[in-house]
Amino acid sequence: MPPNSDPTSTRWKLAWTAQPPPDIPLPGGISRSFIQTPNGPLELLSARPATGSYETASGPTDPAFTAPVLFIHGGFGCAQVYSDFMVRLASHGYTCHALRLRGHGWSWNPGYLRMVFMTTATALAEDIAAGVNHLEKEGIKRGGGLVVESERRGWGKGDVVLVGHSDGGGLVQVACDRELVKVKALVLLSGTPSFGGFVLSTSKSKEKRTRLMKVDGRSTNIGGSPSTPGSCHECV
Repeated sequence: MPPNSDPTSTRWKLAWTAQPPPDIPLPGGISRSFIQTPNGPLELLSARPATGSYETASGPTDPAFTAPVLFIHGGFGCAQVYSDFMVRLASHGYTCHALRLRGHGWSWNPGYLRMVFMTTATALAEDIAAGVNHLEKEGIKRGGGLVVESERRGWGKGDVVLVGHSDGGGLVQVACDRELVKVKALVLLSGTPSFGGFVLSTSKSKEKRTRLMKVDGRSTNIGGSPSTPGSCHECV
């Protein structure tokens, strides 16, 4: 526990079983709903544009007919990290959602041991697939079930834009690689690879990619991760 911390606080305590998340108010313009899955509910944050026509780089667009954007957070992250992006994009006519994977926020919590030792990348990718499928069904319902491209209203299968950051970027690749989802576009924000991450982080070449500098007599790591294709190849 850091110095000067409140000893009665649970902020710095490791919970071995599922615990309710703190009740933090959502930012303005964002709503919360839940996607029901066989394992439990997944929290979905949403920012929806007002009705009307919006001017975009590709011309005027109606948000009622525009495919949604689904954001996936990284490790130790949460859906709310995308709040500013979601509100900003919604103001330009894009419907945005951010999914909280199992074990995060108000999504169902498998508990520490099960999350760490029994939850695979594929299992987390299935959470992403549940989110994409939910949005596809919402779009088809909004469009009255029309799927003919020339007549389509709303959106359907393969129309969601999927965005993943860090480990979330690796998971969206897993979801696509294993054909759990089909999307209109895939966006990686400093995404990890979908395979080989463990080898990369534990390689004997780790000392080759670690740089130390002296700050007030102390050694500080300023480059713990490979940043070029060459340095990545050295580690595998």
